[in-house]
Amino acid sequence: MTDHVELTGGSAEDVERELAAWNRSMEATAARYRDMRLATETVQVTESSPDGAVTVTVDHTGQVVDIATTPALAKLKPEQVGGRVLATIKRAQARLATRVGDAMRATLGDADPAVDRMVEQYRTRFPEPVSEPEDTQYRFGPQDPAPAPPRRPRPAARPADDDEDFGGGVLR
Repeated sequence: MTDHVELTGGSAEDVERELAAWNRSMEATAARYRDMRLATETVQVTESSPDGAVTVTVDHTGQVVDIATTPALAKLKPEQVGGRVLATIKRAQARLATRVGDAMRATLGDADPAVDRMVEQYRTRFPEPVSEPEDTQYRFGPQDPAPAPPRRPRPAARPADDDEDFGGGVLR
């Protein structure tokens, strides 16, 4: 993309033609980038767990826009469900770099350095998930339960003949 104009000189008409050509070029570049933005904003990736229990769809920002389950989910232990969902989300997000790159290349071409920069940003933000078993169990909340506070000793019961109440209770 040209960010400056080199005028070759000449007549005022030549300068005007060069400026008009540069203006058309900038408008065409802006239109390609608008098309690229629209194309990338429609990117969604859907990924399913290997057993088909969970299917997740993420949008171009990596946000989950849909989660669907099948009866295969009922075969999982409750503590396995979170791991299955998270692993599926991570796999979907990791595929975003390729899909966004494809959408950008379709509008900007292979030679535009913006494509490689954007793809690298996606790969940094959503790396390939490390291989972990599908039955990995995730706990939400504090990982180590807080220790119980020490118990305070109960006050000793007063003896029945204690006369500190000055002759009996207030209510009679």
